[in-house]
Amino acid sequence: MTRLVRSQGLLTTTHGLLLAAATFLGLSAAGTLELTFTLQPSYALLALAAVCGLPWALQGWLSLPRTVQLAAAALVAVYLIAMLAGSPARLPSQGRGGALRPLVYLVDLGLGLTIIALLCGVWSTSFGRRLLLAFCAGATVTAALAVYQWFALRFSLPLSDLNTAPNSDGFTTGHRFQGTGLLGWERTRGTFKEPLVLGIFCAMTLPLAVLAIRGARRRWRVSAAACLLFTGCAFALTVSSLSVGIFVATGLVVALIVALREGHVSASTGLAAFMALGLVVGPVMLSNPSSLSSLTGRTAEDLRLTADNRKDAWRNAVHRWEERPVLGYGPGQSSVRLAYRPDPQAVGRTQAPVVLGSAQGVWAASLVDAGILGLCAWAALFAAVLWRGVRSTWRERGLGRALILWSAATGAATAQFSGDRVDIRVWLALGVLAATSNLGAGQPSRAHEQADEAAGRSPRNGVGADLARG
Repeated sequence: MTRLVRSQGLLTTTHGLLLAAATFLGLSAAGTLELTFTLQPSYALLALAAVCGLPWALQGWLSLPRTVQLAAAALVAVYLIAMLAGSPARLPSQGRGGALRPLVYLVDLGLGLTIIALLCGVWSTSFGRRLLLAFCAGATVTAALAVYQWFALRFSLPLSDLNTAPNSDGFTTGHRFQGTGLLGWERTRGTFKEPLVLGIFCAMTLPLAVLAIRGARRRWRVSAAACLLFTGCAFALTVSSLSVGIFVATGLVVALIVALREGHVSASTGLAAFMALGLVVGPVMLSNPSSLSSLTGRTAEDLRLTADNRKDAWRNAVHRWEERPVLGYGPGQSSVRLAYRPDPQAVGRTQAPVVLGSAQGVWAASLVDAGILGLCAWAALFAAVLWRGVRSTWRERGLGRALILWSAATGAATAQFSGDRVDIRVWLALGVLAATSNLGAGQPSRAHEQADEAAGRSPRNGVGADLARG
């Protein structure tokens, strides 16, 4: 009996940490702690949840489909071998580029995979509702701050910038001009390091806000609608063409799956034709981004510079990969190998140090870090998890599963165009997709139900539809 009570208490603690992490996901460049590497509040909370919930993480891992287990194990194995056989370089002037970088990268990878297993192990219907509520509450505040910032920067209002983490240039902090956007005003980035990252967060939030509205009871529906309203406004104010493009593209794919499932021939044909048109128009816009200037309000020079930076990063990453094509240089080495010295005038300084670069996408970073084997391992993991989500969406009626798939697919797709690691928000979204796709959740265990009963929770309380059934 004592052992059961302890187990319930530990499970309740794990649930609480996961809920707190979901609430503070918007604190990306605000409220951070610098320990050589930037420690975000949500990251620290998820790490604690992984430690407290290790028994349920193991249970979730064992219940995952064999394809997901093999893909995850292969990914870890490839990066471990790449670390042992790699050729790590260091930046003496950059603490982030020191000897601990490979280890930090592996810890980050391990935490991401543990989050997926943990959510599958602790999932229950009532917990899913509470997780959705916590996330939407935090997202509402995050988006509201971003909307306020848009006005505050224009009219020099207080608290226009709350960020304390280093900017995307790697060494400055605080406000930097983010470029001209709607109405000729500065683009907003909220509590994120740049508008693109805020746009990705909003793109992942919008489907979940719709899900909350669909399943919310009357007292919560207004709150869910506020989340949708503020997030939509913040999304528009980022003027991030990449985030919008990926959000629309993944939405079309999910809509096509739903249309085919429901047997709507005309809708399926129209969606397929629209997607085919996008495959033609997309590369044209990528090669000539200035064509979006009139639609976004951003200058042609700004759009061209953004696209050129990303294409240059990909080109340099491929050149580095060609030098060590099989296993790469080791975990986290893409940023070190692509290090550069920023233009001092661009950041308002007289001189600038050498800073870590970015491969602008997990696919490019994996080539440098772990070679072709790393790229294949990442592709296998994304494909395994997303394919199970597609199958779940196909089996279940309603839009709940489709909305969760839309959010997770958007996060996975945007990870291929920004950064050198999978963001902690994307890992959480993939974990929710895994749990709600019966990748290991199934029916809530008796321990889960007893923990909810001990806390006085009824399965009918809370907000949101049954996330296990959509």
